[in-house]
Amino acid sequence: MKKTHLKMATVMLLAFFGLIGCLSTEGQADSNSTETTSTTTKITQPQFIEGKHFVEIFPEMNTDVGEGKIEVVELFWLGCPHCYSLEPTIQEFVKNKADDVQFRQVPAVLNPQWGFHAKAFYTAKILDSKNEKNLVEKLFKEIHDKKNRLNTPEALKTFFTAQGYSETQFNNTFNSMALNAAMSNARTISADSQATSVPTIIINGKYRTSPYMAGGEENLMKIMDMLIKKERK
Repeated sequence: MKKTHLKMATVMLLAFFGLIGCLSTEGQADSNSTETTSTTTKITQPQFIEGKHFVEIFPEMNTDVGEGKIEVVELFWLGCPHCYSLEPTIQEFVKNKADDVQFRQVPAVLNPQWGFHAKAFYTAKILDSKNEKNLVEKLFKEIHDKKNRLNTPEALKTFFTAQGYSETQFNNTFNSMALNAAMSNARTISADSQATSVPTIIINGKYRTSPYMAGGEENLMKIMDMLIKKERK
């Protein structure tokens, strides 16, 4: 009987952490672990409540869009299974978003491991600036499908040379001023958002939500749409 109770408690604890997303704590399980996705909980309330399903950010964050535009930022970590699971939904949102909405992904820099993967992300963005090789998608698949954690410079170098880039191109990009500037911006956004887990969605520097807070990906899209419309008023 005791063994049965212990097993049930363990399962419940794992399910709870699976719903939250990837925490910024150093002890967070890595991308090779099996985790419950953040899409299992449904909200039954008729409306979304500030402070529960989304929060207002104080002080308001700076945005990087022109007048009349609405910025949507996804804070993510390449090693996060929840971010990988959300990626198809995010890409569908990008494909169907309104013209006044500008979307960008920003790697969360909340601990050293995430910082290293942020450098991998920006290396891919600089080398494949027109997204002709879909390097970010390939990074996600390399980490989650192929279980290659890409957590050392040598592992990253091997990955990028396999995509047709020379070691010199990789080294120059990985250590470039452009990449360092992008990393500085990512650190600022990570801190100013007050986020402690990923994936996190930021609407126009004013609101923060996530699949966990929303109760799943479907509700997340509804909340994003609601907050975007609110910003148009």
